[in-house]
Amino acid sequence: MTFHKHMYREMHWPIAFIQATCLLALATSWALSPLGPRPLGPSDYVIIVSSLAILVVMLFTKWVLVWRLSGPLFIVVITLFLAREVSHLGPHMHMWGMIATSLIALGMSVFFVETRDYLISLAAVWFIMWDVDTSGAEPLFHSTFYIYVTVTTLIGACLNITHVRTMRSSYRLMQNYKELSQIDFLTKVPNRRSLTGAIQDILEKIIKEDAQDCWFLMLDIDNFKKVNDELGHARGDDVLINLAQLAKQEKAIHYVGRLGGEEFGMLYKNHSEESVLRSIERMLTATRHYAPCPYSFSAGLAKVHPTDDLSSILSQADRELYIAKRNGKSRAYYQGKPFCVIAEQESKGAERGILAAELGAET
Repeated sequence: MTFHKHMYREMHWPIAFIQATCLLALATSWALSPLGPRPLGPSDYVIIVSSLAILVVMLFTKWVLVWRLSGPLFIVVITLFLAREVSHLGPHMHMWGMIATSLIALGMSVFFVETRDYLISLAAVWFIMWDVDTSGAEPLFHSTFYIYVTVTTLIGACLNITHVRTMRSSYRLMQNYKELSQIDFLTKVPNRRSLTGAIQDILEKIIKEDAQDCWFLMLDIDNFKKVNDELGHARGDDVLINLAQLAKQEKAIHYVGRLGGEEFGMLYKNHSEESVLRSIERMLTATRHYAPCPYSFSAGLAKVHPTDDLSSILSQADRELYIAKRNGKSRAYYQGKPFCVIAEQESKGAERGILAAELGAET
């Protein structure tokens, strides 16, 4: 999720409420003030309809860019309406014009997700309100007006910059927390929580989209304890990282995650049984050619059906994995039968690789 989309989700309804309140306040002030423009002219109706249309667009649009660009446009339309009212207030228009403009400039400062959007809107507000006739005003008004423009601009910009920086910091913290809670620190692949969530999503998509040929593969690194005990935990970490990288590089794999320890889970979506077989073979071949420490893995494959739930998928894959371990390792099982098996002499190559790596470490 991008920062702008995050801000849209957080500020969509508060901004809509503020906009509706502004329209209601302007309508009320026009109704109560005997000095307002009467009757309303064509330009007044255009402004009113435009403000309502923009409010509806911002309220219902799902496009963040449209929502973001509509904000300054709404401010401009509201300011035009306000300028029409102020221009009819006679000798009081100068005082009310400055007060109203300052209120808009400061009030809108926390409702923009980018400072440049705020500054553009602020410039438009002052430009529109500046057009109010001040020929009859006292000389002191002009100097006061410039002071108000400067001070209000500085305060509004400061508020907006502080607001945007705070929201960006909050967004970064949220993203960091999300990564820490969903990504395995060592292998940089999703953790068990994320993986199980992905399985749930796949189940929902199978039902909604009638997706075909979805598979879940659970694999466990063979002799991993031996790697840790004889070569050290640093080498064991290297093996885990290597397997995670192999899975991420495998294009057929839709999603990969670490279930815990030396166990990983992988999702295949819209791939045939043959395609999954070739994917497992490629990974098994790559593991036994890992130069620092050749290794292998055993795996259990489960077909994902619309009637399955998370527990049944994990249990089925786990049963297949157990059978693969019991029948010689370095293989994958599906429906109780060998699905992918390394030749016996190649299967032992991984153990010889561990021994060779151990001897190399000693020398």
